[in-house]
Amino acid sequence: MKVAVNEQNGVVVLAPQGRIMGEDESTELHERVRENVKGQKYQMVVDLTSVEWMNSRGLGFLIAALTTASSAGGSLRLAKVSPKVEHLLGIVGLGTTFEIYKTVEEAVKSFSADSAAKKRNRSEV
Repeated sequence: MKVAVNEQNGVVVLAPQGRIMGEDESTELHERVRENVKGQKYQMVVDLTSVEWMNSRGLGFLIAALTTASSAGGSLRLAKVSPKVEHLLGIVGLGTTFEIYKTVEEAVKSFSADSAAKKRNRSEV
């Protein structure tokens, strides 16, 4: 599986292509998540535009990636989730576990909105 990586406004966007069905397909994607955490880049978006399908192992990878980012104090969000994958997330009860956005741009902007809200909350204390 190929994973395109780019950065938008300080947020790393990971864009896997194809199917996420098991170890072989998810290894590169999980490695990219770990590399970003090691490089102190904790805000990530997984752009699922080019993911045709995923099974339970693919969902397991997404959970592991979210855990890796969260454990480091970061966040991982999903963008452009296909109806099939969104349905699968809903069936297994993960629809509310992930922050899901219609576009990559919305997902990237959500990090700025979070930062602004945290600053407001600190100034109110």
